Amino acid sequence: MGYDIPGRTEGGIAGGGATHRENNTTITDQALFVAISSPTLDELRQYWDELAVDAVIVEPLAASAWSAGFGMLTDRFGVTWSASVAAV
Repeated sequence: MGYDIPGRTEGGIAGGGATHRENNTTITDQALFVAISSPTLDELRQYWDELAVDAVIVEPLAASAWSAGFGMLTDRFGVTWSASVAAV
């Protein structure tokens, strides 16, 4: 799934800026992120491990208040991915 970033009207899906977390807020120059989810943390970790090759980790994949696993990274092509275990 792709989703737009509230307040961002310029920028693309890849490159052109940096994405990082600051005070539990995502700061980015990109207008769009790609989101993936999986029913289990084990399955999500398989996707995460492939995407993480030469990536910049924005938020490490770990349990969160809303999910058994959540993480965010910018891959080697400059695309930012949000990954989470789907709520049951």
